Amino acid sequence: MINNLRYPLHLNVLYFILIIAFTKAKAQNYSSGGGPYFTCSGTFYDNGGISNYGNNQSYTTTICPSTVGQCISAAFTAFSLESGFDYLTVYDGNTTSAPMIPGSSFSGTSPGTIKATTINTSGCLTFKFVSDGQTTSSGWKATISCGTCGTYPTTASQQDCIGANTICGNQSVSGTSLGSGSFNDVNSGLGNSGCLNDYASTPNGNAEHQSHWYYFSPSSSGALGMTIAPSASSTDYDWAIWGPYVNLPCPPSTAPIRCSSASSSNSSGGATGIGNGAGDADEGAGGDGWVSSINVVAGQKYILMLDNWNATSAPYTLSWQLAGGASLDCALLPIELVSFTGTNETDFNLIKWVTAIEKNNESFMLERSLDGFNWETIHSTPGKNNSQQSTSYQYTDYTFTGNSINYYRLKQTDVTGHFEYSPVISIHALEALKTYVSNVHPNPTNSIVSIDFFTPVKGEATIQIVDFTGTIVKTDFMQVEPGKNTLTTKMDELNRGIYILKIDFDKSGFSSTTRLIKN
Repeated sequence: MINNLRYPLHLNVLYFILIIAFTKAKAQNYSSGGGPYFTCSGTFYDNGGISNYGNNQSYTTTICPSTVGQCISAAFTAFSLESGFDYLTVYDGNTTSAPMIPGSSFSGTSPGTIKATTINTSGCLTFKFVSDGQTTSSGWKATISCGTCGTYPTTASQQDCIGANTICGNQSVSGTSLGSGSFNDVNSGLGNSGCLNDYASTPNGNAEHQSHWYYFSPSSSGALGMTIAPSASSTDYDWAIWGPYVNLPCPPSTAPIRCSSASSSNSSGGATGIGNGAGDADEGAGGDGWVSSINVVAGQKYILMLDNWNATSAPYTLSWQLAGGASLDCALLPIELVSFTGTNETDFNLIKWVTAIEKNNESFMLERSLDGFNWETIHSTPGKNNSQQSTSYQYTDYTFTGNSINYYRLKQTDVTGHFEYSPVISIHALEALKTYVSNVHPNPTNSIVSIDFFTPVKGEATIQIVDFTGTIVKTDFMQVEPGKNTLTTKMDELNRGIYILKIDFDKSGFSSTTRLIKN
């Protein structure tokens, strides 16, 4: 600190102006591959700045609001990537495990203006940039600001991985692919497109033109085959299968186990699928439309996407060829977890999670750990059983351990008693909640007095009213729970005058006094 007795006031002012100006200048530009950054203003560039970015890059950058409760907005004023080869994927949160922003990944078309949405408790956006080994471009320039949060789509699109149809039984399924949904769930930027990025050897980074998504699960083990038959032989349906999974990821995070992007002219009637004597696991545009069958095990879960490459909106029929005892039934897919996040707020950790759909979902139990190995249940809540609508949940944890990393996970249980765990999240918590009294009201009063009482532990609080002689004229006992409690006491029968409100809490040795006026 500068001593004002030694330095003139105008020099002090100039000193701090220079410090502020320097800080702002240093914080004004943000480069891909750095961070995380906490800001509400500035410009975000690729790591080449005003020059071209480089080849073979893979960078992740998170930008969070420096103002609590607001959301980051990125307005792209320049955008030039090698279309179909280099990609910028944007996630609605502070990690790449958050949902993708609708339209991701971006390659040939500018993202325009992107906002973090209302399901995003962090208010952050995470950017992942990937470039190939040839040809670079000028990259991007985006203006960063903070403001109100965008709206997250509350109804999952049938053309997205989240919200896919579940196949129930061995019967044929008819459908029509009309669009690519809200998210670009399959592209080479995510590393999950497999042969779908071939398309006559012209990779475009977006393997969805008119797509349709399905989940399926074998109810008994055996060999699985399938046929996708378009209504017109000129319609080119390509497809991919990912799995097997215990918990279904959306979007898929690895290459498909079976994949065909064969041209419709290479097979009879444009049909494509699994089986028909094929021995390969995937094929590009020059393939014959068929890849090898899959040996499946009961209870495994798979994701299937069909894509109408030439976008004719022509319908198709999906049929199954099952052998060796294989059978399909309604997949046990209790929930589709869109997000699971946590933040440290004043006096508590706020845990939020959002589901896209719920099937036979009985309950959630929220568990907490300090080491990631030993867990305790701190909260339970009923599920929605069966719901096709997005559902939001939250829990306020007042009993967290302060100045430590607290780990959280969800234990989801279905109606049969089967349970699964969510991914683990962590919160670097600040100082833990202490017992205190807040907002004694109304004061003055002529009747009931309410007291906001905060504590990290449960127990019994003693409320006493003491008159000016020191005599206790009224005593109440109330049970309190961790967190915020509203305590009340009545003063109707007391005379007008000045009193002392005394609150004692036996669990922590806490004691508080407040002056009260009775009208």
